Amino acid sequence: MTFRYGVYGLCIEADAPIDGALAAQFDTADIRVHLQAMPPFAPELFAAPAIFDDANVSIFRDEGAYGFRYRDGTEFVIDATASTIWSTWPATSTPEDTATYLLGPILAFALRRRGTLSLHASAVVIDGRAVAVAAPPSGGKSTTAAAFADRGVPVITDDVLPIAWRGEVPCAVPGYPRVRLWPETVGARYGAPEALPLLTPTWTKRYLDVSANFPRRPLPLGAVVVLRGRVAGSPRVAPLGGHEAAMQLVANSSMALYLDPDMRVAELDRIGALVERVPLFAAWPSDDLARVGELCDAIAAVTSAT
Repeated sequence: MTFRYGVYGLCIEADAPIDGALAAQFDTADIRVHLQAMPPFAPELFAAPAIFDDANVSIFRDEGAYGFRYRDGTEFVIDATASTIWSTWPATSTPEDTATYLLGPILAFALRRRGTLSLHASAVVIDGRAVAVAAPPSGGKSTTAAAFADRGVPVITDDVLPIAWRGEVPCAVPGYPRVRLWPETVGARYGAPEALPLLTPTWTKRYLDVSANFPRRPLPLGAVVVLRGRVAGSPRVAPLGGHEAAMQLVANSSMALYLDPDMRVAELDRIGALVERVPLFAAWPSDDLARVGELCDAIAAVTSAT
C-alpha cells in the first residue's frame, strides 16, 4: 500500500503511514520513503568513518549518499539526489519515533540537498503574511508559536521553515500541523504536562495540534524575528539590518553544516536576497514564561508596521 503526503512543499510517497504528516494528492513524488528497509549499500555506508558525531546522532557519507544513525538505533539513508529515503528502527523504538526524526532533521537535510534554503524557525500568519520566529534549539520558537496558536493565529510550520521564491517574492512553505513542546512548557502553559498528547509513546515531548486553521499553501514572508537570550521584565523587539541581519540568517539556517561548497555559495546568495527583501528583527523574550503573550504582541506590532 502507498501513502502520499505533502510536507515542506515536497510530494512524499511512503510505503507505510507517517505519523503527523498531512495526506496529499499528486501524480509524481519528489521523495520516496521506505520504512523498515535499507538499500544494499547501507552496510558499507555505515562502516565508513563518521563525518559528524554528537550526543544524539552520527552522520556518514559515501559516494554521495548519507547515513544518519541516532543513539536509539534508528537509522536513515538518503541518496545523492535526496529523492529516496530509507529507514529502520529497533524494537525498542516506534514508527512515531521514526516519523519525528523524518519530519524534522531528515527532511530538513533533504531540502538542503535539493537546494532549498531552510531556516531553523517556526512561522505564523500575521496580516496575511508569514512571520518567521528563528532560534537555536530550545531557544523558544516553538513556545512562541504555541502562544500565537492559542490566540487563534495560524501556524505554518514548527522548527523547519523552507523558503520558496515566487518571482521576486520569498514565501514561507507549510510544514505539518504540530508544534512540538517540552513537558515543562506544556505544564506551565496548560496546567499539566498531560494536557497535550505525547509526540511518541517513548519520548516525553508533547505536541499542540494546529490543524484547525493550518495553511496548505506558501505565503509571502513578511518578516523574520530572531530570538535572543531571555531578559528580566518585559520582552522587547528591535530591528536588525545589514551584515548583522545576514549573519543571523546564516546562523539560523537549518542543516547547513553538510552543504557542498557550491551549494554553500548559492545559499549565501539566497540569504543576501532574503535580507534585501524581508525585514529582520531581534527579540528578547522575558524569563517569565507567563509573559510570552507580551512577546507575541510586540512581534505582531513591529511586523504589522512593516
